Amino acid sequence: MQLSGFPLQKKLKLIKGPLREWNRNIFGHIDNKISSYQMALSMLEKEAQSRTLEENDWLRMDALRTQLWLWMARKMRY
Repeated sequence: MQLSGFPLQKKLKLIKGPLREWNRNIFGHIDNKISSYQMALSMLEKEAQSRTLEENDWLRMDALRTQLWLWMARKMRY
């Protein structure tokens, strides 16, 4: 999309739609993403009660916690 030569108001109108779509795709499903990370983390924590977790399980658990924290922080900001 070429925007040079357009007044600022016209440029803003042109990017409004794509920005809304981007926002909906990235941030529109925050609660679903948080729920998904919580569920996956809960499943791993339950497994840890019944068996000894392997190193890759602990790494996955750390990654899930990190993602959960990031999405919860995003939710609080918006």
